[in-house]
Amino acid sequence: VSGATVMITQGFQQYMDRLDIPKSYFANNAGSAKFDPKSGTLYLTLPPGTSALTAFAAIQQVTFASTSTSEAKRRVAYSLGAWSMQTATETKTTYLRYFPASETMTINATDAPGLCRGSTHFNMPGRLASIQTASDALNLRRFAPSAWIGAKATFVGRNQWTWYNGTEAIYTFWQLGMGQFGPVEGRFAYWAAGEPPLADESTPSLQAMVTPDGTWKAIPSTRAVKGVGYVCEYDAPWTADSPSGATELKAQGCFKRPCVSLPQTGCASTTGCFWDSQGGRCAAETFCSSSADPTACGNKAGCYWDYGTAACLAAAPNTCTGLNNATCSNATEYPMCTFDWSKQNAPPATQNGACVTKDCSGLGAAECANRPQCVVASNGICVRRLCGFVTREKCFDDNRCSWDGSKSMCVAATCMYATSETDCTSAQYSEDCEFDARTRRCLRRKCPATTSVGKCQANPACVMDGSSCRAPGCSANTKEGACNSNPLCFYRTKDVGSECISRRCNSALATEAQCLSTENGGASCQWNNDKCIMKANLYAPETITDCEKEVSPNLWWLWVLCVIILGLLVGIGYRIFLAFTKKMNFLEPAKNTRKFSPHLDYKDIAFEEAQQTGVETNEGYQKPSINDL
Repeated sequence: VSGATVMITQGFQQYMDRLDIPKSYFANNAGSAKFDPKSGTLYLTLPPGTSALTAFAAIQQVTFASTSTSEAKRRVAYSLGAWSMQTATETKTTYLRYFPASETMTINATDAPGLCRGSTHFNMPGRLASIQTASDALNLRRFAPSAWIGAKATFVGRNQWTWYNGTEAIYTFWQLGMGQFGPVEGRFAYWAAGEPPLADESTPSLQAMVTPDGTWKAIPSTRAVKGVGYVCEYDAPWTADSPSGATELKAQGCFKRPCVSLPQTGCASTTGCFWDSQGGRCAAETFCSSSADPTACGNKAGCYWDYGTAACLAAAPNTCTGLNNATCSNATEYPMCTFDWSKQNAPPATQNGACVTKDCSGLGAAECANRPQCVVASNGICVRRLCGFVTREKCFDDNRCSWDGSKSMCVAATCMYATSETDCTSAQYSEDCEFDARTRRCLRRKCPATTSVGKCQANPACVMDGSSCRAPGCSANTKEGACNSNPLCFYRTKDVGSECISRRCNSALATEAQCLSTENGGASCQWNNDKCIMKANLYAPETITDCEKEVSPNLWWLWVLCVIILGLLVGIGYRIFLAFTKKMNFLEPAKNTRKFSPHLDYKDIAFEEAQQTGVETNEGYQKPSINDL
């Protein structure tokens, strides 16, 4: 052998646990050792031709040390052979070995099977590896490879992904056609987001390649890729001494108690700790960590198996955590939850059963990353790797996906089932699909070639413009003026800002039912005065309220009443003015009128003049009578 690999496969504490070989050993023996504190792997390099006994002697010199406060048992496994690991299925034990390539070396997928067949491991012939469990896929990340593996799909084979045992097919695990899109019989796969594409006439054969994060990509078999190695698989040798083994150990000595000194905020964010509300302190979690394998861990509520550290960890609380059976089963309020009666609950609970998430929905980032069928989206939400989007908008952004309104979920677009340009442009697919000449794939149109308002506006980015369905690209307009200058766009405010959206509430929606339909864009529309109009605010009421209906008709009579009341107020104000300025009684008439008599008026005037023009006294003077005048 030319090396050996020693790794902590269970209980590993990242950056705190360490494997090493005393420098004194290599002072007297050829070779070197390098430890990766991120993956917990020690790589031993030995001179070519080193015997197995010498390699075993080197492995026996490996020591373990830790600065962690964790008291969990560690499982340390070894495998003779550089960049190698032991794997096991239900039927047999095999070995995987990674053969790296230099940055300038070019190995294509057609070369890799022959290279594996030409290699041996303890005299056992090799083959291009098949990765059949999540544990193997995630442990393979320790070698950080870019490497070919033995999964292959062909256009002639109807895009069925199959593991090959050398030149013979083992079984099909993934299918992209024949009415199926995804895993076959629930078999394991670890595709990267957006993988795999379809094989077609231009790329009739595809081969799977492991990427440095452990996920798989589909690469044309004839493409030469620099720096890509290959992973070979070998059966266990028929020897008395196994080229691999493992041991369990527990760190000894005086340790600071884990978690106890952490404050409540730090406790919640520290793996393996939880806040004991009764004791008022941070304590070490023991319910999950006591499970030694993925199966036992998966049977416990609130726990998940971390394949990277091979430890059972407590999952972060999610929407479903702590719900009882009745609440959890409310599909309307909690569609992502289901009640699992087989789950074991932590003490002091004595009965089984817990509310858990369906598939990937609601999982925390750490738990999501350790589920091969899940991926953390750009917004931090855990979703299924293929069309696992949780909103209609995000679903339609991916042209491989489409929104199923009847199930309120994102599903693979029917276009993915068209395996050729002829199929894609046929009457069956042409309305929804178009052929991408660059990628040679049949993809969903941004907006369908339809005259149906409902089908067009099921995509929030699309709007009916006359008789055609268009995507006006409103989201690119960040300013209100630029947005409203496009008659197909509408500037709408939200509680956290504003956005320019498609004006989907228009004359094309001629009835109230069409206007308020969620499939046509009812979340953005309201029906007012027999018209379908956009809501100015995202959180406006869905329909016009009774109060709004009462004041909305023509109110001419209200204006007349207001004028009458105003006139009365002016009259009252004038009477008050007269009462104060003319010394008049409030109820006295404004004018004191009488009948005019010229004779009576003249008599009074003459008498007054006589008194003023010479009559010194009034003695003996009698006021003339009306007859004398």
